[in-house]
Amino acid sequence: MNYQHILEQDKNERKHLRFVKAIHDQDGHTYPALSLPENWENVRHVVGNLYFAWDEDPLLGQIYLAEYD
Repeated sequence: MNYQHILEQDKNERKHLRFVKAIHDQDGHTYPALSLPENWENVRHVVGNLYFAWDEDPLLGQIYLAEYD
């Protein structure tokens, strides 16, 4: 699969994007997202308002529900 890289989006769009909820990968429950990712290189747009972000290992990544303010 080829997900759109977040850096391909317009920088003005990214400025208004905020992660609202983190979706737990085991049970599907949502939790408040504490902050935006520090490294936009490790963020991928999945579908709709869902984004996948990770720190060092993509296997330990997190799915986020995002919205534009």
